[in-house]
Amino acid sequence: MRVRVDGRDVTEALRRPEVSQGASRIATLSKVREVLVAQQQRIGAGGGVVMEGRDIGTVVFPRADLKIFLDASPEERIRRRFQEQREQGIDTSLGPTIAFR
Repeated sequence: MRVRVDGRDVTEALRRPEVSQGASRIATLSKVREVLVAQQQRIGAGGGVVMEGRDIGTVVFPRADLKIFLDASPEERIRRRFQEQREQGIDTSLGPTIAFR
């Protein structure tokens, strides 16, 4: 799937770290969350959709017919994100070694 705005493909730009961080900050605003949840519920009202996200199964569709929870270790998530950014040409590094418990 590609995302276009005014005919311009912005798919890759949407995955940039600064966009992701900005979206996370905006999504904490209660009115924004209210509007987004309502829109997601409208999209999925007829069923036959697959959605992913932290609160899709608990807040957006608490009565979904099927919920699948996938988890990865913090190290694996870091590795995947690092690889994804490198493939997009984003200059990034893993930084210092991080120990998780």
